Amino acid sequence: MLTLLLLFIGITNGFTQVNKDTMNCVYKFPHRITFKTYFSSSDLYYTIRDKDAKYKPAVIIPNSRNNLGFSLSYKSLGASYSVRIEESPYSERRFGKTKYYDFRLNYFYKIYGFDGYLQHYKGLYQKNPQSFYPNFSNTTPYPQFPNMAITTFGFNAIIKKNKCFSYKSIYYQSERQKHSVGSLVLMLNNRVSRIKNDNPYTPASAVKYMPEFSKCNKGTFLDFALAPGYVYTYVKNNYFINGSMYAGLGEQLQLYTRSNAVQLKFRPMFKYNFRATAGYNGDDFFYKISYDIDLNTIRFEDSRQNILLSGLDFTVGLRIK
Repeated sequence: MLTLLLLFIGITNGFTQVNKDTMNCVYKFPHRITFKTYFSSSDLYYTIRDKDAKYKPAVIIPNSRNNLGFSLSYKSLGASYSVRIEESPYSERRFGKTKYYDFRLNYFYKIYGFDGYLQHYKGLYQKNPQSFYPNFSNTTPYPQFPNMAITTFGFNAIIKKNKCFSYKSIYYQSERQKHSVGSLVLMLNNRVSRIKNDNPYTPASAVKYMPEFSKCNKGTFLDFALAPGYVYTYVKNNYFINGSMYAGLGEQLQLYTRSNAVQLKFRPMFKYNFRATAGYNGDDFFYKISYDIDLNTIRFEDSRQNILLSGLDFTVGLRIK
């Protein structure tokens, strides 16, 4: 709620805000390299339901929440990589084993920025079998898809209106925002989502509601979307709170296999992204906590699907001269 309030205050001020000299609103640290390590709790929710919503959605997720990563940045360029922390043997017996990695590359310069990513999950399970199997017991293993893989990769190109706003102060902490400031932004989203399994993964009791999708076992979805938004940073001494929100529409190219036949279609899609960050940006040391949500829709055949990625990150870092 606090972040949404900050965004509202920033938007109301942003329409009358005049761009200022970046020397007066951004401090550039003399350190050349920034190193940080982070612990994250991330979620992927792959949701499937029929287009008429006659049954409850099937939710497929990985058995992988906790990850450990590190990041380096140099001037305007930054990169990060994280891997999964192993689950307990008991957890893997009940929910299966997930292989996971996440790689990101960022570049921000003056009024534009670039955010590229590659995220891969292999080995998933159905989170809500109780909705489809009345006799399901919580003491038994959940329905598992050990060979099912979801891979997403792509990039976001971001253009901001206010030169005084610093993305580097939020992503890298290689700069420090001197005072509270916001900006209108435009995101160009290009994203590829690859979903693959050995066999169709529709719950047996839901097959009758979407027989066409029930014959699919793999697909590739290319998204092209424009998402306008707003970003705002509140600053108090060396502490900051930041919020950003984007929402837009686009076109999705769908290439998938159904009954061993390849299908190619174009469909509209919806893009939504929200991020909130708070932390301390000192002279040599910094820390922050951030939460983000990224939602992309997939509408094909007689199904309605969403891929929602969310993550809660705890980061600490140092600057090296």
